[in-house]
Amino acid sequence: MPTYEEMLTLLSVRSKSVVHFWMNKLLQEGILEKDKSGHLTFINPFVGVPLAGQVSAGFPSPAEEELRDVISFDEYLITKQEESFLLKVDGDSMIGAGIMPDDLVLVDVAENRKMGT
Repeated sequence: MPTYEEMLTLLSVRSKSVVHFWMNKLLQEGILEKDKSGHLTFINPFVGVPLAGQVSAGFPSPAEEELRDVISFDEYLITKQEESFLLKVDGDSMIGAGIMPDDLVLVDVAENRKMGT
């Protein structure tokens, strides 16, 4: 794990207290644990999710189903790996919501079914 100092840059925050807050949340959720020397480690191994292609922010367009790459995520972030995939954002209409061009969007097919989309 990176140090709190290194996480400031990685997370684009200015305060170590923000990093501390999020690390405590991950500890409470059982995603991280402290080893005997007090270092943070992940509890479970990472899982891979297929990178399916790009998606345009704004007007809907069909997503490509071609496998481009595999990116690892901790299994706590993805409840059903077999029903999840990533799309790369193309376009800038979602910048106001914090979704930037080239961001990756995690799509959970089961969640979309629940929402009727």
